[in-house]
Amino acid sequence: MNRRFSIDGETPGRLEARFEGTKIYVWFDGVHQTTLETSEDRKRGWTHTLDDGSTLEFRFIWRTGVREMAVLRNGEHVASSPSHPHNVLRSSSNTLLFLCGIMIVTAILSSNDDWFQWVFFAFYAAGAMLLRMRKRLGAAVIGIPLFLDLDLVVLAAFTMDVSASWIITRVLCDLLFVHFVVRAYLAANDARKLQPVTTSRTQPTTAE
Repeated sequence: MNRRFSIDGETPGRLEARFEGTKIYVWFDGVHQTTLETSEDRKRGWTHTLDDGSTLEFRFIWRTGVREMAVLRNGEHVASSPSHPHNVLRSSSNTLLFLCGIMIVTAILSSNDDWFQWVFFAFYAAGAMLLRMRKRLGAAVIGIPLFLDLDLVVLAAFTMDVSASWIITRVLCDLLFVHFVVRAYLAANDARKLQPVTTSRTQPTTAE
């Protein structure tokens, strides 16, 4: 798998990452620059000084418990980087909508007639849309029914005859939601500080 990243809006992008097994080959302007093999290599990454004196970096950063690719110019995310707030917000909110869709389909197929679950689904979808619009309120719209759902799962575990697999599945699903809500909230918070992206130049968001 190959990924290209534009630095100044050029097509195709000058920076390329080629993934072969556990190795990542970094190419720039058609020339192989380095190979990242270990976790330390990925953390350290690759650094290059551009003609205008700015510093270009390709490395992996930690964000909300996961390591993700980052393309940085003078320490700031470029617009083509997967770690740029706009891209993180888009992918996280889309994942929330996708998970919500799966939950709705599952409820339909299982003939779930619990009205409060459908109310929760509506809140989840509305919250994901708000986050996608860079409205941090979306995190609360999802978070409140999400924690209520967790409370109901815990209550059911102690008061009802439910299987352990059902409890584990529900808890894992809720925790997955929490993870992407946090990612989307942080990205929405950063995205609100940025000007609309029109090119692939750097954006004023410092890497973690």
